[in-house]
Amino acid sequence: MAKLLLTIFVLLYSGAVMAATGLVQTVSGDVKAAIGSSTPVTVTQNSALENGMTVTTGNNGNVIMKFEDGQVIILNANTSFKISQYHFDQAKPEKSSMIFSLFKGAMRSISGLIGKHNAGAYRLQTPVATIGIRGTDFMAVTGSLYVSVTQGVVSATNTAATTTFTAGQIGFIAGPAVAPAAMAASQLPASVASSFSQLSSVTIQGAAAGSTTSSGSATSSSTAGSTTAGSTTASTATGSAAAGGTAATGAAVGGMSTMAVAGTVAAVAGVAAIATNKSTTAATTTVTTP
Repeated sequence: MAKLLLTIFVLLYSGAVMAATGLVQTVSGDVKAAIGSSTPVTVTQNSALENGMTVTTGNNGNVIMKFEDGQVIILNANTSFKISQYHFDQAKPEKSSMIFSLFKGAMRSISGLIGKHNAGAYRLQTPVATIGIRGTDFMAVTGSLYVSVTQGVVSATNTAATTTFTAGQIGFIAGPAVAPAAMAASQLPASVASSFSQLSSVTIQGAAAGSTTSSGSATSSSTAGSTTAGSTTASTATGSAAAGGTAATGAAVGGMSTMAVAGTVAAVAGVAAIATNKSTTAATTTVTTP
C-alpha cells in the first residue's frame, strides 16, 4: 500500500513538473493567471508557469517571471500576456523555441539561453506586429505598439514591412498595415515614457543576458528610414525614458512552491507509514526549482 501511494504521488508530481516552463520570481499587487477558459487564479511567488497560460496584471500589479532557459519577462500594471508556446531542450538550446503574446499593456523581455543560441526561435506576437530578437533586452508597450531596445537588436514585422531597431532606438508601429518606423524619445506619449521608465528601473537577479538595470535621460534625435522590397531599416533614434518607477516585490502565498511540494511528500510518507503500521524516521526532502 505504501509503495502504491508513493508511486501515485511520484507520477502525479512528475507530470506537474514536466508541464511547468518556469516560475514566478516576484509579484506585487493584483496578478492572475488562467489557461483557456478556466477561472483565473491569483499568481504568487513560486507559482508555476505553463504553456497556454495567460497572465493578467491589475491596476497595481507587477510580476517578474523566469523561464527554464533563464528568459525573464517583466509585466507592468494593466497588462495581459500569454505563454503561447515554450519548449526548452537543455542539451540542445538551439533546438528550443518560445512564442509569447502581448495583448495589451507593457512588458520587458530579457533573453536567456534560447535567445543566445537561436534568436530566431523567439517571437512576441502583438495585435499590430510580431517582434523578433537577436540577443536582446527590450521593452514593449501597446497602443498601438512602442518598442525600446536596451541591448541587442529587435525586428518588428507586419503586413507592411519588417523594420530593425538596435540598442538605443525606439520604434513605433501605428497599425498592422503601417510600416514600423523609428521615433525620438521626446515624441513618446507620457504614459508610454512612464512605462518604459518603470520597467527599465527593475533590477533582475540572475538574468542570463548582460546588464539588467538601465536608466538615462530622454534625448531627442532625428529619424529617417527607407522601405525596399517590403522591408524598412530604421535610422538612429537615441534615448531612454527617465529613470524612476517601482520594482516588483515578492509575496509568498499560494502556488506550487518548493515548501508545498516538500510538505506533500512528507504527508504521503506519513500515510504510507500508517498503512503499513511501521515507524518511520523523519527525512528532509529538497526539490530544486529552476
